[in-house]
Amino acid sequence: MLRIEPLARLSPRTSHRGAAAPLTHPVGLPSSLKVKGIASGGLTATALSPFAAGELQGVWCGHQRR
Repeated sequence: MLRIEPLARLSPRTSHRGAAAPLTHPVGLPSSLKVKGIASGGLTATALSPFAAGELQGVWCGHQRR
């Protein structure tokens, strides 16, 4: 998790590989869009925020089981 911490400090311009969408969009968006952004960006939910991390991890586990 310590490796991910510096990635969260990058600006959306430097992390434009899908990570910019979840970082700049409101939290009210569908969780599926956030998960897709994180998967394409290669980041985990912890790079966004503790709140988003809990929400995305729950959704991600749900998708894995289905």
